[in-house]
Amino acid sequence: MDTEPSHATRVAEIIATRAGGGTRRGSGLLVRPGRVLTAAHVVADAARVCVRFDADRPGERTLDAEVTWRHEGVDAAVLSVDPGAAGGEQPPWLPPFGRIGERDAVLRCSAVGFPLFKLRRDADGSSHRDTAHAVATCAVLSNRREGTLDLSTDPPAEPGPAVSSAGAVPPAGPAVSPWSGMSGAVVLSRGHVIGVVAEHHRTDGPGRLAASRVDRWAEHLAPAELHALEACLDTRLDPAALPDVLPPAASALAESVYRAQLRDIAPPRLDGREEELAELVAFCGGGEPYRWLQAPPWAGKTALAAWFALHPPRGVVPVWFFITARFAGQSDSDAFTEALVHQLAAIAGRAPSAHALPMARDGERRLLLEEAARRVARDGGTLLLVVDGLDEDQSARPGGT
Repeated sequence: MDTEPSHATRVAEIIATRAGGGTRRGSGLLVRPGRVLTAAHVVADAARVCVRFDADRPGERTLDAEVTWRHEGVDAAVLSVDPGAAGGEQPPWLPPFGRIGERDAVLRCSAVGFPLFKLRRDADGSSHRDTAHAVATCAVLSNRREGTLDLSTDPPAEPGPAVSSAGAVPPAGPAVSPWSGMSGAVVLSRGHVIGVVAEHHRTDGPGRLAASRVDRWAEHLAPAELHALEACLDTRLDPAALPDVLPPAASALAESVYRAQLRDIAPPRLDGREEELAELVAFCGGGEPYRWLQAPPWAGKTALAAWFALHPPRGVVPVWFFITARFAGQSDSDAFTEALVHQLAAIAGRAPSAHALPMARDGERRLLLEEAARRVARDGGTLLLVVDGLDEDQSARPGGT
């Protein structure tokens, strides 16, 4: 789940008394000591704002709040409350803010708020709203023009008699959304704040909510407005500074693993090898199909190969395998094939198959090598295969593969 142990006690019910009379209800979350994040329209034209935590629970706190920052364009607001009273007995919880990379993916997220359909009648005739924990999925590429998250969650059941946020029964009909009051609920994914529930587009259906995206705020705010918001939340909101909450694709993860392994092998500096590096650069730009480097043990062959693979010339796309008996399973043809399949699949834009038979796996390696080479060549580049440590190859020894 996307909640911390103290998350439930930080969920806020926002009650805004309007200057012209009546009240508006919304939701929010205590994201920093004394700072509640909510939607701007929830507190629009408010003469007084109250924030209630743990309503009707042993730790209930109802506090007056001040609108410290508000922006209609991004539909977000920050309310200030007494830090000591708001946090209760819990230690500070500082959820990081995050961005969502624009790629074909579905993100799991959640939000807790106080929508109208959670209105309950008590035995004494009074009413209260309970919390709704909306566990949703978000199709990342939806609502790009509007700049919102398209949250898809279980729709409310068919509505019964509705009670408005002011306590009066509204006229029957579609005018009042069952999600009314959920606005301002903070959307979390993988423990990161990624948005604020802003609107229920009725045409999207009963189980869809639009949320203002944290990673789109910077493009809509003037520098002074952005600086003020960052000061309120004590965090940077430049998308480049926000971590991507999308889990890496399997191919990207494999690529990161192999690159991390290469960094472990390559030296931090490579001194006195300018001539050899120049020869390798010339080879990559020439017509020779392969180049074989030979030297006595401890001459620095592995250091040179690893450095070059980690710092290739522009337009050269390397894949690599370093044969070494130091690492288990890293010194035979099966390991070579497996390493190349994952690296080449990432370049070719495909997922590796689940083949387990060596013959099928080797055939996949050959196919992916051709596909990756064509793809790199189409972009004007050169695919470079680096294999180091042939003298440590265990497959040529008795019992090897």
